[in-house]
Amino acid sequence: MEMNQYLDIFIDESKQHLQNMYDYLLKVENGTREDGVVHEIFRSAHTLKGMAATMGYEHVTELTHGLENILDELRNEKIDWSNDLIDLMFQAVEELSESIDKIMKGEGAPLFKTDTLTELHEFLSYPSLSKEGEEKPLSSLSTDDDSIIKIQLAEDCLLKGARAYMVLQKIKEYATVIKTSPSFEEIKEGNFTEHFIIHIRSEEPFSLIQKEVMHMTDVKNVELHIRENKKEDVVSSDHTSASETVRVKLDDLNVLMNLVEELVIDRTRIQQMIQPFSDHDLDDTVKHLFRLTNDLQQVVINMRMVPIETAFKRFPPMVRNLARTLGKKIRVKLTGQETALDRTIVEKIGDPLVHLIRNSIDHGIEQPEQRKENGKELEGTIELSARYKGSRILIEIKDDGSGINRQSVLAKAISKNIVSNQKANSMHDEDVYQLLFTPGFSTADEVSNLSGRGVGLDVVRNSIEALGGTTSVTSNSGQGTVFSIDIPATLSIVCAMLIKMKEDIWAVPISSIAETLFIEKEEILHIGEEHAIHFRNKVIPLFFLSELFEYNEEQKERLHHYVVILEKGKKYVALVVDGFLHQQDIVVKPLSSYLKHISLVSGTTILGDGKVALILNHNELFKDRVKGGDG
Repeated sequence: MEMNQYLDIFIDESKQHLQNMYDYLLKVENGTREDGVVHEIFRSAHTLKGMAATMGYEHVTELTHGLENILDELRNEKIDWSNDLIDLMFQAVEELSESIDKIMKGEGAPLFKTDTLTELHEFLSYPSLSKEGEEKPLSSLSTDDDSIIKIQLAEDCLLKGARAYMVLQKIKEYATVIKTSPSFEEIKEGNFTEHFIIHIRSEEPFSLIQKEVMHMTDVKNVELHIRENKKEDVVSSDHTSASETVRVKLDDLNVLMNLVEELVIDRTRIQQMIQPFSDHDLDDTVKHLFRLTNDLQQVVINMRMVPIETAFKRFPPMVRNLARTLGKKIRVKLTGQETALDRTIVEKIGDPLVHLIRNSIDHGIEQPEQRKENGKELEGTIELSARYKGSRILIEIKDDGSGINRQSVLAKAISKNIVSNQKANSMHDEDVYQLLFTPGFSTADEVSNLSGRGVGLDVVRNSIEALGGTTSVTSNSGQGTVFSIDIPATLSIVCAMLIKMKEDIWAVPISSIAETLFIEKEEILHIGEEHAIHFRNKVIPLFFLSELFEYNEEQKERLHHYVVILEKGKKYVALVVDGFLHQQDIVVKPLSSYLKHISLVSGTTILGDGKVALILNHNELFKDRVKGGDG
């Protein structure tokens, strides 16, 4: 069997083991020294080594073997933890992570011995690392009580050889393997039917071995035939979860989602086609079709959802490294990691979060001596959280640092002619903080190697808005700052209100609508060349869709107006349209190349009658408002 067939499994499980190692190393760094912690790190390192050896990644194999040697010494209390040792092990885990990333990108892991490997080597003064086939047993095993383990894999296990090899490596952590049936090479190649047999000798409790093996993916059943005093006991356990999950390629899910999207479009078309008819059976059939497509749509959406933990888990190591570089003490707190988003969003949210966290590390959290002077704990805190907010997700990056200096922001904005002196004096804090997202804007006095002069927060905002999200900032001087990101949980299918503008139809996502109004012409306020209306005891800007897109019609002269109130955080703007149609689910399609330059349009959708509707990008209206103020 070709090894590249194992690649997806190898990468997924390698990342899990590396994250496990990192999590437990953090516990060690924070003072935890229990034997169980060392055992968990050892177990992940040993499993990763076995997988890498199977795949032929020599560097990963040698590096994890070097970690094993040190961990074995720690387990046997021949050495003790030290700051240098902890740093070295973090360094090794990070290098392993980089190697796995290179393998995932098709670059392959390095074949040479790196400085990290040499340092691991020298730490224990070993002349060389033993080869995979020459390693000593993991513990002293001298009992005469032999046992036979019967392992059965799940029927849908695609890579039997790789999985069986991993099972063998797991068992070697607790026992001496005497022989196997069929032979080791045949097992490794997957040349067995339903099960394979392993003869072992061990002093460990067999319940522990059974438990550890049953936790592995694709293991369906484990039977331990224990021959003690010539009596044989059989302990069996069924692994029901193994057959309940299968691996699906993301490309296949994308194809399935596209088919569901087409089905939703056709469903809407059928609903419109039967409207002239009055047939009870036909109506019932269409209603049933509606329910089925809704259920199918939700199933596919759920299949694409992944916990935001996959994006969050990269940040603790990043914060640790950057904090040490800057001489700061920072702890990371993660909450809401189970919050699920569409995989595409999780992948695209990573870089904006990196920038915001780096900004908090560099410009937010103070140096320890400064925090001490201010009566704070020497160790700063960055909290990354996620939670559901209706059909959307709210992500917050909160630090307990120095906060944002309002006057510094305004002074910089005035010097760059972004706002006038008069305007600056009347701006609300939220509008002031939004200036940080202006291209090229920063209050930093010096260039930082970590985050430069703040250039890039505008890119953060643009990236979030491209996902249909919004950004906001709150801050208390001397106490800290919170960056908030509000994004949809999924991108493909959204609920929207259809509105009319002359012969065209526009779609406005329901999540961006606060209210709809029908107003008289006299209710419109005229402030210079701009327009506004009263809404919830505030004066908010008003735009005419006919003006924004030059529809060649004097919409302003009408006696009555249909108005959509759009919201972004605590801000509102009003948009005048020709009329309201109805609410429906729409399939979001990306803009074609000749429409991408139109910032007020975020996408397109195909309606039931085959017509194309433009999806309004309401975020652009709020950008105009920040420049113009509250009206």
